[in-house]
Amino acid sequence: MRFYDAVARVWPVPEDLAPVRGGVVARVLRGRAAAKVLSDVDRQYFAVVRGSLVRLPMPPEVERARESLVVHRAALQTFVFVFDERRGSEKLARKVAELKIPRPRGRFTPLDVERLLSRVREGGGYRPKPKIAEAVARAMGLEFSVKLADGFALRFAEGFDNSLLLCGAPGTGKSTVLDALLASVPPSWNVLVLDATGEHAALERCGYRVARAGVEVFLNPLELGPAGAFDVLVGVIEGHWREKVSPIVAEVLRRALQFSKSLAEAYDRILEAFEQSQRKDERDAAAALLRRMEPLLACPALYGLELLPRGKVVIDMSTIESEDAKAAFALTVLHAVYSSARLGRWRGIVAIDEADRLGDCAIINHICDELRKYGVSVWAAGHSLARIAYKLADAKFQLYFATTDLDTLEVIDPRREVLPRAPRRQAESAEASAGLPPRQVHHAGERGGEGEEGCAVCG
Repeated sequence: MRFYDAVARVWPVPEDLAPVRGGVVARVLRGRAAAKVLSDVDRQYFAVVRGSLVRLPMPPEVERARESLVVHRAALQTFVFVFDERRGSEKLARKVAELKIPRPRGRFTPLDVERLLSRVREGGGYRPKPKIAEAVARAMGLEFSVKLADGFALRFAEGFDNSLLLCGAPGTGKSTVLDALLASVPPSWNVLVLDATGEHAALERCGYRVARAGVEVFLNPLELGPAGAFDVLVGVIEGHWREKVSPIVAEVLRRALQFSKSLAEAYDRILEAFEQSQRKDERDAAAALLRRMEPLLACPALYGLELLPRGKVVIDMSTIESEDAKAAFALTVLHAVYSSARLGRWRGIVAIDEADRLGDCAIINHICDELRKYGVSVWAAGHSLARIAYKLADAKFQLYFATTDLDTLEVIDPRREVLPRAPRRQAESAEASAGLPPRQVHHAGERGGEGEEGCAVCG
């Protein structure tokens, strides 16, 4: 596609660049042309030493730009021209504007374009007309929008907060809406879908790769380091089991993880502490940890060493039998995404269905809060605000569906004006049958107006 043809209508030339006039014309390079740009970048950082080819270290800025070229599989060729109005160059500028095929002079990676757009949106430097930035972003797959109802659409853009919450009772359409949103994500984005039940496998028809946990995907919590593995296990205890980790339990767990390379090794060290410790409090702490870790030992998905999958991937966790192990695996994925995002190696969207299973714990809230700083957005779907982590519920976009959950109703619709109203006894019976008493919920979202039938939109 000739990029000039796509933006000529919204990018008139000459463009105001006060005190000068000029413009920029660009076209997208894909396939072999993009591969040649990548080869040219790599060639600058190789040297021949004693007959051997040695790769030289790249500056962080260059490495991130190169990574964006690999992820998006595209580069840009550009032609930039500027004329000084004070020298009477308007006529020459109009002549250049009539050129059909300007000669490309520069080449940029998608990250370079994204940085330019970020500076434009922040108000610094050159300010093109608003439609220009939108056209460039859409053409590069840096943003997309999804229409949910007449007059209402969600707009997502790379580098911005795209966090999303879908909350409602089972069978109200949360997963269907989530699939529709995920199907609209451009191919160039990284998307990880944590599918607890296997119902999102249909996304394979929309360009997603479906990988089964413990069959195609393996993530060892100990590969995150002792501190990362500690976060995962404490998150399972506090979020899934809803138990507070005492200082003595935390100390026994830290010592066991210090030199372990797998959960089995950590379990053996805890067992050794239980059998050999002279202190009763340490033996009790070790016994409690042994009970909580036993369900995790038989989960093959928590062994092995693999990098985070790139592209659009659905991780089917229905192959994991234990709910404890599912929570541990999901937390390991989230922590691995966080670690990669901090190094600039991963950005995109992580979608968590059945987010209630993870519970509300400090590590989930910390990771989800930090991910927003590194260009990673979390989409979560769940049944009750009382059991969804606070930072997941505090999303930019919030979609609420019909529900009988008392905690959710009290927060988003206390007057019962938007969501369908259920008899209080019926709602209380639903809570009792779930076996999970309601807890205090803190929520920062503002209640929005009415959406489609049975759905309220906030954010």
